[in-house]
Amino acid sequence: MHTRIKICGITRPEDAQTAVANGADAIGLV
Repeated sequence: MHTRIKICGITRPEDAQTAVANGADAIGLV
């Protein structure tokens, strides 16, 4: 079973790219 990772509170496009590059399965945008 794969644990899914979500990073919330993303406000900048570069932060979204970093989160995904480091393995986030989903992101939450503000």
